[in-house]
Amino acid sequence: MAVLECNVVTCVHNEDDKCCKGTILVDGFDAKRSASTCCDSFDKRGCGCTNECKCPDKKVDIECKAVNCVYNDNEICKATVVGVVGHTADTREQTECATFKCR
Repeated sequence: MAVLECNVVTCVHNEDDKCCKGTILVDGFDAKRSASTCCDSFDKRGCGCTNECKCPDKKVDIECKAVNCVYNDNEICKATVVGVVGHTADTREQTECATFKCR
């Protein structure tokens, strides 16, 4: 589990810069830089999606498709702290894993 710091306030799963989802998926199979990744678990507030939150948690499991990242170990993120950014994102493509570091 990683400490997740998420500033995507437009996501229904975000509460107080923490994620309520429990497990998120970072996408970016061919990524060579963080801008080519995204939080595939992003759901925009007001889209009819509901927050799965019982309460926000600072630590979450992160599945990761960004195989070029040094923190990716068999599609599981092994970073201790992960930042997801995209403060005013409307789509998941407008989010990114700021912790991504190319091998």
